[in-house]
Amino acid sequence: MTTTPIHQLLVAIEAIQAAAIATESVRHASAGGTLSALIKGDASPVTVADFASQAVVLSILQSAFGHVPLLGEESDGLLRDPANAAILDAVVAAARTAIPELDHRTVLDLLAHERADPSKDGCWTLDPVDGTKGFLRGGQYAIALAWIEEGRPHIGAMACPRLALDLDDPSQPAATGLVAFALRGGGARWMSLGSDEFESAEPLSAPAWRLGEPVELLLSAESAHGDGDAAGELGLRAGPLGRALRLDSASKYVLLAHGRGNAYMRVPRISPGKPERKECVWDHAAGVLIAEEAGCVTSDLDGRPLDFAAGPTLAYNRGLLAGPPALVRAIAPSAGPA
Repeated sequence: MTTTPIHQLLVAIEAIQAAAIATESVRHASAGGTLSALIKGDASPVTVADFASQAVVLSILQSAFGHVPLLGEESDGLLRDPANAAILDAVVAAARTAIPELDHRTVLDLLAHERADPSKDGCWTLDPVDGTKGFLRGGQYAIALAWIEEGRPHIGAMACPRLALDLDDPSQPAATGLVAFALRGGGARWMSLGSDEFESAEPLSAPAWRLGEPVELLLSAESAHGDGDAAGELGLRAGPLGRALRLDSASKYVLLAHGRGNAYMRVPRISPGKPERKECVWDHAAGVLIAEEAGCVTSDLDGRPLDFAAGPTLAYNRGLLAGPPALVRAIAPSAGPA
């Protein structure tokens, strides 16, 4: 089905806005209680919200474009276990808050969608709840959707249901959230969650940085996601360390694009006898494009371009670095233009 990038972006925004309705319904339904999670084979948590979000996004993409290639984080296996029947019921109930006609069979079929391979052709990538542990804590999380082609994200849309850009401490959850989005070569913008005022969305533009100015790190709340001490040591290559901000999810890219922090790093922790942790494509594709279109550059820690066509992970890259051009090149001198 032939379409234009702007149409693809508008559908992507519609999809993540709808997914946010589903994820927030799960959060509100659990108000005063404790959100529960299943544990996947890789020991990471997954919630009702993750499954419902992915089903909603894929349903909207298919309605607009027919069969679509999608590399999503979740699958149907856990929900087909009869022991998880109550979880499946809750997933369907959450998905139906956004798309009322969804039923059990349709949701399972959507989650059974064959995973696309970005090393072969263009595809959508989706993290239906990026920052699941943040979601479980009632903190920051994001729904991140991107179109990848020839190893680079070309369309990116991210819903951050609990993020506000005007808070003194944006790591704290806000009552209302936002949507950030970008087209390659078309700039990055943001608007309130639930808004349909696409044309009047506010531009995102990261401030310039000059050598010697403070390096304000944006770091993951989860220590397992990166070595914060090593990130600080790398930041000192560019200048004195300023205030560091730790929060969950790819919402850090939106803060970077807005100038609330100027260096986002993921430095792999080195564990003896274990392979280096590689970043997942769906965690970063949308955010990388938003940051780049706001004037930042991205690379790995060795200055190599991020290769989104290596498969489900950034297998050929070591860690990740994003920030204003001068800062990134002070830390990784061989980093080229975005």
